[in-house]
This record gives sequence, C-alpha cells and structure tokens, in this order.
Amino acid sequence: MFAEGVVKSYNTERGFGFIAIDGNKKDLFFHITDFPNKSIDPKIGEKLKFRIVDEQGKLKADNIVRLDVKIESVDHFDSANRRRNDYSQHQNSLSLNTQNRNSDHRSSQNRNANNRHSQNRHSRRRHSDNTQSSGGFGVTIVGLIVIVGLVYMIYGKYQRAQLANQPAVQIQQVATPANSNPSSSSNSSSGHYTCDGRVHCSQMNSREEARWFVRNCPGTKMDGNHDGEPCERDSRW
Repeated sequence: MFAEGVVKSYNTERGFGFIAIDGNKKDLFFHITDFPNKSIDPKIGEKLKFRIVDEQGKLKADNIVRLDVKIESVDHFDSANRRRNDYSQHQNSLSLNTQNRNSDHRSSQNRNANNRHSQNRHSRRRHSDNTQSSGGFGVTIVGLIVIVGLVYMIYGKYQRAQLANQPAVQIQQVATPANSNPSSSSNSSSGHYTCDGRVHCSQMNSREEARWFVRNCPGTKMDGNHDGEPCERDSRW
C-alpha cells in the first residue's frame, strides 16, 4: 500500500533524509538509492509517494515516486514539445523562405533569360536589316558599274560605226616654195635643169628655164639689160 508525504530533511553528503507523513508523528527514513532518478537531489517540501517497508526492524520508504519531479518532467516534456514544435515551425519557415528565394531566383533567371533572348532576337533582326541594307547598297553599286560599262561599250561601237561610214580622204602633200623669191624657185627647180651649153632665148623652153640658165650658167646671152629678167622680147611668153 502506498503512502504520501513530503521531504522534511535531506543530507546531501550522506545521501539520506526523512519524510513527514500526515497523521504520523514519527518521520520516515529514506535513502537516495530508493529514488528512481538519483541524479536529482530531493528538495525540502517535495511531495513523494512511496511504500513503507520493514528493513532489519526499521521502517523506511521504498519504491519512491517523485510527484513534483513527475509534474516537472511533464512540464519539461511539454516545454520540449513546444520547443520542438517551434523549431519545426522555424525550419518550415526557413524552408519556405528558401523555396521562395529559389523561386524568386528562378523567376529572375527566367526573366534574365527572356531578356537576353529578346535582346539576341533584336540584335539578329538589326544585323539582318543591316545585312540587307548593305547587300542592297552593294547591288546598287554593281548595277551602276554594269550600266556604265554598257554605256561605254555602246558609245565605242557608235564611234567605230561613225568612223567606218566616213569616206576615205586621201591627203596629198602640196609642195609650196619657201618664199616668192625667183632664186628660190629656180633653186627648187634645179633638179630639172642643167647647164648644157645653151645660151640664147630661142633655145629655152620657158621663161622659167631662161631665168634659171641666166642665174646659174655662165656665158648666157638672154638678159641684155642685166635686170635679171631674161628674154623680155620673146613673144612666146
């Protein structure tokens, strides 16, 4: 049969004490070895539940149950549960925050990827437009060069056709005396006359021949007045 009482005294060094029981004037002996939890010293006024046994003619408490410690243990268990719950909630909150940050990070990465994709698409479009513009400009230059070449070819053919249609002109070189001096004329005609011994006008074939003989051959008798003009009375000239 179990009885209840409170710790009245306890000797920490020797490990024993006494329990006060209601309605009993004599205190009951107990030893720390009979406590279920020996690591926690009994406290004055602590409620206990126990069995009273006879050991070698002396009564003592046995099978001691610490009622206050049990309550404290329950409180401690509840507090531990609350701490575990708080810790679990804290971990869940951290996990949720981490997930949110990861989600925000992935969203930011997706936005950055979309922005880069959009920028690359615009860049390719601008490059394509520039390429088309450059290609059109190059085609324009090539077209102008081709047109100029065709015009040059057509103009060359036209000039050659005009030259082919023109009549051939024979250029004759007309020998003109260097001056009007009779001596120069006689000199230019010196290749046709020679001093062959003729000295009279009747022997001349032309006045020019007579002039040449008078000026170049000795002993002529065709210029009686010595004015340089021979055969003045010859009716043939």
